Amino acid sequence: MMRVPGGSVDLMAVARLASIALDCDNPHELGDFWAALLDGEVAFTSDEFVAVKTEHVWLAATRVASYQPPSWPDGAVPKQIHLDLAVEELAVAEAEALHLGARRAETQPAPERYLVLLDPAGHPFCLSTQIPTEGSRSGLPATSVVMPYGVGQGRRGASLSRQIQRG
Repeated sequence: MMRVPGGSVDLMAVARLASIALDCDNPHELGDFWAALLDGEVAFTSDEFVAVKTEHVWLAATRVASYQPPSWPDGAVPKQIHLDLAVEELAVAEAEALHLGARRAETQPAPERYLVLLDPAGHPFCLSTQIPTEGSRSGLPATSVVMPYGVGQGRRGASLSRQIQRG
């Protein structure tokens, strides 16, 4: 429960964790590695991107110009990872994320397909309509996202909500 002044509000989840994207200089090598390690399947490839479907989550390897691997644990080069969140409507999900404290990143490589936002600590994450639903191996947009304030239903038809108690 989160306490805020003025009462209580029902909030609905606007996204589901759908994909973890790993920055790299060779997405094919990294994608093949994770597919083999996790008993997954390389489901999509391009020159810049490889998507691996596992039993529970998609894993993506994304080419980044001038990539430098992390120098963990000393931190001279920070870790490179971000979350991709599947949404039905970019504008609705963006508005809710901004309301919750996210900021829109200045660079938006493909705003018609996904938006890059920064969490309150500055970590990038993406909202995307291009991530297949759980169990799907197609490239169809996700359809199982629960929208805010009772607009949508969860995968099994049940609304997911949580109470934030004010006061």
